[in-house]
Amino acid sequence: MDPVDTNGLLDSEGEALDERSNSSSQFATNPDEPTLLCERCGRQGTAATFYGKKKQYCSFSCSRPSVVAKKIQQKKNVRLPGSFDWRTMLDKVEFEAGPVSSFKFAPLSEWWARNVTVGMKVEVQNHDAPDVIQRVVYWVATIHDVKGYFVKLRYVGFDDESLDFWANLCYVQEEDTHLVDHSVHHVGWCAVHERPLVPPKTIENKTKDWRDYMVRRLTGSKTLPHNFHQVVREKLKSRFEIGMRVEAVDKTRLSSLRVAVVQKIVGRRLFVKYERMEDDEGFWFHEKSPMIHPVGWARMTGHELLSTEEYAKSSLSKALNNKFGPKDASWTLLPPIVVHEEVAAEFETTRFEVGMKLEVIDPLNLSMICVGTVFKVLRSHFLMIAVDGATSPNGSDLMCYHATSPYIFPAGFCKAAGVTLQPPHGYKKTFDWDEYLRETKSRAAPMNLFKRVLPAHEFQPGQWVEAVDLMDPKLVCVAQVTKVVDRLLRIHFEGWDDSYDQWVDCESPDIFPIGWCDMVEYILTPPNTGNGLESPVQLQTPGGAAARKKRDSGGSTGGSRNKKKRRMGRAAADGAIVKGDIRSSSGRSWSRGVVSGEVKKEVIASDDRSNLGTIEDAATSSTIEPATGPADITQTIEATPASVVEHEMKIKEEETPKLPLESWTCEQVVKYLRAQKCPGTAQAVATN
Repeated sequence: MDPVDTNGLLDSEGEALDERSNSSSQFATNPDEPTLLCERCGRQGTAATFYGKKKQYCSFSCSRPSVVAKKIQQKKNVRLPGSFDWRTMLDKVEFEAGPVSSFKFAPLSEWWARNVTVGMKVEVQNHDAPDVIQRVVYWVATIHDVKGYFVKLRYVGFDDESLDFWANLCYVQEEDTHLVDHSVHHVGWCAVHERPLVPPKTIENKTKDWRDYMVRRLTGSKTLPHNFHQVVREKLKSRFEIGMRVEAVDKTRLSSLRVAVVQKIVGRRLFVKYERMEDDEGFWFHEKSPMIHPVGWARMTGHELLSTEEYAKSSLSKALNNKFGPKDASWTLLPPIVVHEEVAAEFETTRFEVGMKLEVIDPLNLSMICVGTVFKVLRSHFLMIAVDGATSPNGSDLMCYHATSPYIFPAGFCKAAGVTLQPPHGYKKTFDWDEYLRETKSRAAPMNLFKRVLPAHEFQPGQWVEAVDLMDPKLVCVAQVTKVVDRLLRIHFEGWDDSYDQWVDCESPDIFPIGWCDMVEYILTPPNTGNGLESPVQLQTPGGAAARKKRDSGGSTGGSRNKKKRRMGRAAADGAIVKGDIRSSSGRSWSRGVVSGEVKKEVIASDDRSNLGTIEDAATSSTIEPATGPADITQTIEATPASVVEHEMKIKEEETPKLPLESWTCEQVVKYLRAQKCPGTAQAVATN
């Protein structure tokens, strides 16, 4: 019988302990016999089963003179030297962490709130073991508090908090050292793995029959499912592979894409390097970030692509025919954005047009919301947007956003939300939208194009999170939510000036519950101490040297944007785009929003793109827009690991024309668009 039933509860009759325990590995079976403790491994037993003249060893192997073990010492979290340890803050009365359930892309986010509760029982290392113990031993503990992925534990038998401690519930220790175990296990794990349960020495004399005491304490209690650690591992697995090609925003020219290759994967964050770019130190981003796209995406949408002519042609063919190489990121990994039917209905009658004005988060200063202009309209509802008064003359810092992005807003949004709107650089008057539209002889994008669904998140000002520094995305930092405006969260990096805050969507994949870095073993950058150093220590992250550039202290003005742009030019690993998904009231994900990045320095495309015009013309109406988006399938912890999978949106091969592109007729293009559920575009092509 398993230690826990399918609901994670201990057997009502204590059978988990009866059938999995014995006198030497768990509890004494006869309360009248004295209980002996093995000096080597900590197992309990009686004189009849022990070895040695003084009956101090539980087995022959423990009695051998050659067995020498180091005494266990209670250790701090030193798995990642230089990484910030949240445990220094968790006991503060005012400390509040963002709830795991509010982070859309956090592992176990949809399972957490219902299943991780105060009162649960777990098995953990006993840091208060008797002095004679020379290996790791365990004891049962109760969860008394939950903050992010951390739980506050108290050993069963204690009536006060004298030995309470915090542990990361999701940390999985892969190596069995027999000297220390940072993992938290379900009740019954020790019995299954033949590990000793030893009462803490402070309370070892509290009862003579620990077996009966524990059965009474544990019966009916809730514990973790037996496959908890396995599911955590599955939730952290990426669908991408090392060596896969993607199309990524060019960190030196935001208005362009380049071919990039995945080099490393940590907790679903990808480290990529560009092809054909010398001295590229790469950059990090989450696999759900709109900073990357599948092979062929640029040609299908009409986005600028800096690549060889050969790649441009082959990528378009692969996308149209749904035939990809083994190292190509296909559209099943990065499915097209699917617009909610209510929003799609608006797009059928009203569309964004070149020259329309709106409000947008500045991609080069993420603490600002600025006046912006639609510079170009791409296919599939993508837009190239410029920040008024601050765009480079050659358009290198235009940014691509989807029409449903949570980072673009209607004119007047900031005023209504009580947020400062940054006027165009050099604009001397007090900014007023009506007057500005008259002066520029332009019009604001219609309000009905900005329909958004507000997810039922629980983010509040004052909550602590771990957040990617999107201006240097190899860094994940200690941060706090300081303002909440509908879907938008203002993230403040502890120890840094407010001008370096970042606006992110509540469903951004670049914010995490506290404990995420500890779980995936990635360095959490400590707060700035103000001592002139980038952090208390010089950090070495998986992405390379992580020395944060000392930020300028300018305020939120047009001038500070330029300062930040120059700082980014010196950064070792640039790139930053955040995204948020629009959800329906039922919680289903409908759309991915696009958004910000940075410039390192301006480059000139080295490839010959003179012949790409014919390829772009051939794909003018070839837009891939499936009727439904990828299902947001949640996985409860009780499910088998094999079922922990994500839905794959596939482009049906039989619906894709196989004719050479140059041979397509208008009728065939219309047929293709209708097969891809794009009736509006098909009708426009047919009438033209």
